[in-house]
Amino acid sequence: MRRLLHLEKVLAVRQFESLALTMLVTTSILAYTYLLEPFFAWYSGDKFEWQYTLWRMGGWPAAAHWLLWVLNILVPLTIIFKKVRTNLKALFAISLLVNVGMWLERVELIVTAEAHDFMPHNWGLYWPRWPEVAITLGGFCFFLWWFFGFSRTVPTVAMSDVKEELAQEQLKGWKATPPKGDVVEKTGFTAGVLAVYQSARDMLSGLQAVRQEGRFGKLQTFSPVRLSQAEELLNAKPSPVRHWTLLGAVLGLAGGFGLAIGSSQVNSLIAGAKHPVSIIPYCVLGFEGLILLGSLFNLGALLYYCRLGRMKLPPCYDRQFSKDRFGLFIACQRAEQADAAAALSATAPESVHVIE
Repeated sequence: MRRLLHLEKVLAVRQFESLALTMLVTTSILAYTYLLEPFFAWYSGDKFEWQYTLWRMGGWPAAAHWLLWVLNILVPLTIIFKKVRTNLKALFAISLLVNVGMWLERVELIVTAEAHDFMPHNWGLYWPRWPEVAITLGGFCFFLWWFFGFSRTVPTVAMSDVKEELAQEQLKGWKATPPKGDVVEKTGFTAGVLAVYQSARDMLSGLQAVRQEGRFGKLQTFSPVRLSQAEELLNAKPSPVRHWTLLGAVLGLAGGFGLAIGSSQVNSLIAGAKHPVSIIPYCVLGFEGLILLGSLFNLGALLYYCRLGRMKLPPCYDRQFSKDRFGLFIACQRAEQADAAAALSATAPESVHVIE
């Protein structure tokens, strides 16, 4: 898809390498769980659990069981070598084999559980019939149809990512030199002078010139992407959104552990050799709660502090700033607008507008 859609400049090799390293981490976690499963079956002393484990490793599903280790553990571990994780053809082959392995794992979980449970009179051999084969093939076809349709009609790469890449290319070699002084106010203003720039470099150069001049203290920038250089020049304070995200993450982590521990205490759940309050397995619920509430708190704080969802935009905002233009706004009284317009005109903007 990368080659067919000509996305070589957007999807670079370094990004695939980062994804490969992430896969290496998940492979280590999966290998740990694969090792713990037979260990707990043996350590529990439950003969039914242990015979089921031995049957999966030595019975008729043994080939699929050991193939999981090859496809889901040994093959992804080759990513350790840099030559492998920077070779796109090798990564493509590994991804296909891992997909086969993960699908095979689902087959083993469902088929072996139904074919060999704890009651011998229920044991048997499962073989899919034509309706099940048709449903499986139909599921693959349904996914591929929507996937290729989506790739054909909708941008396969987020436009914000493309804009950010272009902005960073424009800023190569440019370094912000924030002037010393008081923190610049950065809030929603109504009256003043607005300058529209064609590139991020021009806007930041204009902002730096205005800041060094020191005549205007109420400034606001507009950009389709985040520019850390603008925050440096404005001496902007760190966003408070991070504090709300941390609060949500901590509450979610505590809630996940509390839910798991409370449920096990109330119902006296004992599985295998695990204690009713097993901290390590409950990390899964704690992690899920951390992600869930952390994301919700982050979204809520983002909507509140960024004032998203407003029905009416401020007069100094131009819709071009959501596309490919950059803006610098000086809030000032009517008597200062001529000086502000002259200061902005000296920074080579695309256009200058007086906002009443």
